[in-house]
Amino acid sequence: MNPSSMPVLSKSLLPKLRSLPEDSPTYYIKMLIHCMVKWKMGMDLLSLIYDWFTASNSQPDQQKSSKKRKRSTSKTAKKSKLVCFIETTNDCRVAPALSYLRCCVDDHVIMDTLLADQQCFEKLESIIEFLNLCTVEVTKRLHNNDPTMDKWSDAMLINALDIQASLLAQVF
Repeated sequence: MNPSSMPVLSKSLLPKLRSLPEDSPTYYIKMLIHCMVKWKMGMDLLSLIYDWFTASNSQPDQQKSSKKRKRSTSKTAKKSKLVCFIETTNDCRVAPALSYLRCCVDDHVIMDTLLADQQCFEKLESIIEFLNLCTVEVTKRLHNNDPTMDKWSDAMLINALDIQASLLAQVF
């Protein structure tokens, strides 16, 4: 289906994925991801996944991604209006990021479409580089060192390593 035939749905896919609860059914997530990739919004999806991963590894002060303010004045109005945009933060949502990435890796149609786009390919390489940190983290935890990725559970790290192996097999 062409995204221009459903402009409301195509514009709401990314916010919908961003706000899905962690216990959402896999078939629903896969349907949304499939639509995004088919409608050439795969880069937005991969950027969301990458942002969630990097937010999980950064300090709390660095999680603010943007804060915009705009002052607009009208010649007819006597008072100036202050328009404030809500501050957006990069949430640390590791479990959904892993789930979305798993849906991409397990579906060959989605993965082939993402790999065909050069920007998506480069973003996948960035995700693979980030997932290399999971290997280091697992090694630290096995040696009983203090974890640096404290927002990642052991199961998440193992899942990330499995996804990374699948990604490496498909990308290279």
